[in-house]
Amino acid sequence: MADIEIVQPVEGAARVTFDYAAAAGALDALRSMTSRLTAQAEARIGPYDDVVINWAGRYREEFDEAWRQHHYGFTAALETASARAGLIYQAIDDANARQRALNTEAEELALPVPPAR
Repeated sequence: MADIEIVQPVEGAARVTFDYAAAAGALDALRSMTSRLTAQAEARIGPYDDVVINWAGRYREEFDEAWRQHHYGFTAALETASARAGLIYQAIDDANARQRALNTEAEELALPVPPAR
């Protein structure tokens, strides 16, 4: 499971509603997808180089265009995964910041009130 920070509520503080387990699961899935896509993209370089050596002409141009489109798909998927992971981390940070604020409020309310003079 993804290693994420979870700020716990202090006594008397409301608990922020956020599904940290779902966020961690999504981060794990994105990490797995990114790893597999990267491995697939890297594994195709050797065979590509072997196929195109001394190959010229119209079919080579068609092949190169198809290869570029295929590579673009890998790149786009990796960029999307990275952006989505960033959004999830931001949501986690926002939930933790809100919990810290609620904790501070609860701690301030628990402080003894000095007697009036």
